Amino acid sequence: MERTRKVTIKDVARHAGLSSTTVSVILNGRADEFRIAQPTRDVVLAAATELGYRTPRSTRPRKVETPTGLWTILAPYDFDAGPTVGFFNGVRAYTREHRLDVETVLLPFERGRLRDKARWLTPGFTSGVILVGLDDDDVAYVEGADLDVPVVLFNRVAKRSSAVSIDDYGTGHRAAEHVLARGRTNAAVIAPEYASRHLSVRAVGFADGLRERLGAAAAEAMPQVRAEISFAGGHTAVRALLERGPAPDALFVLHDGMVGGVLRCLDEHGLAVPADVDVVSYGDSAINTILRPSVTSFAVPVEAMSYECARRLHQAGLHPGATDSVGRVFDAELVLRDSSPAVTR
Repeated sequence: MERTRKVTIKDVARHAGLSSTTVSVILNGRADEFRIAQPTRDVVLAAATELGYRTPRSTRPRKVETPTGLWTILAPYDFDAGPTVGFFNGVRAYTREHRLDVETVLLPFERGRLRDKARWLTPGFTSGVILVGLDDDDVAYVEGADLDVPVVLFNRVAKRSSAVSIDDYGTGHRAAEHVLARGRTNAAVIAPEYASRHLSVRAVGFADGLRERLGAAAAEAMPQVRAEISFAGGHTAVRALLERGPAPDALFVLHDGMVGGVLRCLDEHGLAVPADVDVVSYGDSAINTILRPSVTSFAVPVEAMSYECARRLHQAGLHPGATDSVGRVFDAELVLRDSSPAVTR
């Protein structure tokens, strides 16, 4: 009896009229990471089904797919408690779903001083690390360090490292579109004082949104004030902004931890929100529903993102030495509340 020839990825690629690389990515379940369009996925899966393609099984001894160990989540001391809970929920959901014998521990660090925790980023302590809330100095450390454990960055990007992040530019751009639709033309940005590419990109997206509607001069004149992430920091930033000149009619606050002080300072200066000033924040922590007025904010899908971080650590454990540097990008959702409500026609 003639033996049936095994169908290969090249066969499927030829039948689908696509490259072998694209077909391999789809058939190995990585289409989401590479943002391959659904119609392309459908063509590949249909071709594979028609040809009778089967995922090859390794002849080598199978590895245990439930690695034991300890995953370490490093987050700065000022990381909000609300997102921390959501972060653990996402990681826990993944480990339970895949029945992994993995413990997770939270290790705080001083932002900008991640290098001080180097001894905890070793196989002697942990089998995988998720890094949260890094500033530019921390990112530079990750890029220069020769780490011996799998590392995934949450909402940050570093060379040679796996990353799960938010579309910061798109978030800033959408914030501008929203306040412009509400008729605001004199906007400003309140930002944390630490240096972060993601914060900068968020502000750039906001400025570009203003530029497209109001022109280059308006975008270049947009004030940006930095202060510490705290109630006092938000208050200080707005006070400094008002001392510079005319009050803005819209504020984009790049971190929820500052928004309470922002509202207090506006009120002390007789500026009503949103009658005089629209306020849009980022992070959508619980404080936004408690403050009065309640605060419009961009919600980060923390649980979905931390689930993806856990998936990447798991895959790194199954395939040691393979570096997945392709980032996964999520969108933040604009949650409209009283400080900058929906546009009424």
